[in-house]
Amino acid sequence: MATGFRRRKVVIPPGGRRCFDEDEWADALVCVESGVVELVCSTGEAPRYGRGALLWLTGLPVEVLCNPGRVDAVVHAVSRFRFEGGEPMFADTKAFSGFAVDDIPAAKRFYGETLGLVVSEEHGMLTLHLAGDRPTLVYPKPNHVPASFTILNFPVPDIERAVDELAAKGVEFQRYEGMDGFDERGVFRGGGPLIAWFTDPAGNVLSVLQED
Repeated sequence: MATGFRRRKVVIPPGGRRCFDEDEWADALVCVESGVVELVCSTGEAPRYGRGALLWLTGLPVEVLCNPGRVDAVVHAVSRFRFEGGEPMFADTKAFSGFAVDDIPAAKRFYGETLGLVVSEEHGMLTLHLAGDRPTLVYPKPNHVPASFTILNFPVPDIERAVDELAAKGVEFQRYEGMDGFDERGVFRGGGPLIAWFTDPAGNVLSVLQED
């Protein structure tokens, strides 16, 4: 019996509530894709987490998930499951991710010069050589439409320094409607890890977030 992954998406409308079922969220890594999620706990606490937050709800005294914002709160959960039939076909495959841009030269300058990543180019496509041996493909798409979620998160030890250095290079940080808690730098302090969002030249959303 091999282990795989189960993915699911939960949408909570503005002002909506969803009773917390511990079995539903057991051993699941939860990511807030958009909006704000409030976790109402039996202890009386009600922490809020915004876009980009990663949560582990197993064992927490959560009773209800609420959306206190003005836009849909969208969360994704990934948990492990076991299935019959031996090892999955791709169990040992070294997978990699990728995303599209509408201008390869502009992307190469941004990721290589502005962000300081190691970038290689071959066959008209880029490879971002990220720390941890996780190459990420960047490919051209003329009718590219940016994703509505964060495609890359960069953990940093000092988010204020990182934001200041990027701002000095011309990077502008995003503030999203319906989300309160942004400081003057554009760092979101409304719950969860400190995080600041920005975009690449193609409009893809990236973030820097404070390491614990």
